[in-house]
Amino acid sequence: MLRAAWPDAAWEDFEYWMKQDRKTMKRILQ
Repeated sequence: MLRAAWPDAAWEDFEYWMKQDRKTMKRILQ
């Protein structure tokens, strides 16, 4: 992942998203 390029707040939002809705994340990351 491009973790180093992301602001911490954006990364926290991303991690929260992954925990909340993995199906949506799979669609986005395909």
